[in-house]
Amino acid sequence: MAAPAELTVMSMYSDLLAASIDNSAPRDEVPAGELLVRLVESRRRLEEGVNPMDPPKSAEDLALHLDYDRALLTFCRARGIDTDPSRFSDLHRERHRLEEELVRVGLDVASLHTDLHEAT
Repeated sequence: MAAPAELTVMSMYSDLLAASIDNSAPRDEVPAGELLVRLVESRRRLEEGVNPMDPPKSAEDLALHLDYDRALLTFCRARGIDTDPSRFSDLHRERHRLEEELVRVGLDVASLHTDLHEAT
């Protein structure tokens, strides 16, 4: 079981994620292709900036994690995959669950990122 301080930090992360989604909510429907590009690009930035499995240790780390998780959550919702910012109270568990849901429908975000990065 997580320590109380860790639970508070992860709860705050969920709150920040929810606020970032509210603040970036598009006025119109965003095409699925653009959502995918945002997801892959945010994954690239996350992997280039930090170890995705490490908790955020600085404001810059936090911004990278939030950017990726916002893109992941938004993309998954658009594909009909059930998720909510509150589920990110366990950041890595929800991120892994969503990535696995995408793999089940034929979209491996990590591989896509690597394939696109090697092609450029």
